[in-house]
Amino acid sequence: MQYQSFGQSDGKQRLLGITYHVGEEFHHPLSGLRHISEAVSFFKMHSGDRLGHALALGIDIDYWFHNHRMTSMPCIEWMEDCLWAWETAVSMSEPNGLSSFTKFLETEILFCANSIYGTLNGISVKKLCDAYRSKTLDYADLREIERRWEQKNVGKSIDCLREDQNRSYYPCALQAFPDREFWWSEDALAMSYHCSYFKNRMSNEIMREVTLQEIDLTKQLQSLLRKMISENGIILEENPSSNAVIGEMDGVMSHPICNLRSKDSHDSIVIASINTDDPSVFNSNVANEHALIYFALLHHGYSVEESLQIMNEIREAGISSSFLSDAPPFDMLLEEYEVILRQIMM
Repeated sequence: MQYQSFGQSDGKQRLLGITYHVGEEFHHPLSGLRHISEAVSFFKMHSGDRLGHALALGIDIDYWFHNHRMTSMPCIEWMEDCLWAWETAVSMSEPNGLSSFTKFLETEILFCANSIYGTLNGISVKKLCDAYRSKTLDYADLREIERRWEQKNVGKSIDCLREDQNRSYYPCALQAFPDREFWWSEDALAMSYHCSYFKNRMSNEIMREVTLQEIDLTKQLQSLLRKMISENGIILEENPSSNAVIGEMDGVMSHPICNLRSKDSHDSIVIASINTDDPSVFNSNVANEHALIYFALLHHGYSVEESLQIMNEIREAGISSSFLSDAPPFDMLLEEYEVILRQIMM
């Protein structure tokens, strides 16, 4: 999205800075990483945009799984985590360590699909990936899927009456065709996301014992996603006091921001800024939040000189990436926002 910046005399277009809050709370680190990846790719984030919290990028994976030998989450969440990981692995053109996990991921995906749909007739991992990505379709594209369905199934109702007497305006395939075995098409899988019957089945909880394979997989995806975030110039907004309360960590001294860079290399450093979140709720200010991370860096083994250098880089990143660094007067900002709102409503 672009808008005309009235505060710039040269009349250049400027991208509207956006922040998405993702990856702070999750049932499984793969979920947190997937949500971060979805924000970047689905919402077309660009250099200078911000990710709020994004703790999954910096958590100690071994420590997290040490405290979570078993994981419980909705079936659809684990299936989509595995679909995202599988798609990431197979989409990489060069040989990579992720390729060794594809069989494991396919087994997990099809297990979840069978639990949700009650059959694997017509279902493939590729079709499930397409259905997963269909959640980002706009209204017109979704209506086109409905139109194709209606053309192929003339005379078949696309309504299904549930026991609670609520109607879903999308086809419940197993209910709509009780007289024959149903084979799932790509369109039917996409529409199942909007059907109350299958949404209930998707939300069923599954309990899993963590495997060494998925721990290694999570580590590799975390490293890959860090590199992508770094290369795209996306900024992390970290809120130490808030994160320590809301996120799952062993206090501020274990804040994930300390894991986002190597003491031995500056390759793929993720840029982060330190913020207060809601200072009245967390009884803090920016200076205090910076001090907390400084002592956290010392706690992680950085020297005083290294810690001060990192804190200075964080401070400069926060200032240089501010959305208001060259803001026009407030009345001009209001005028700009009114223009944006009018364009959106058109």
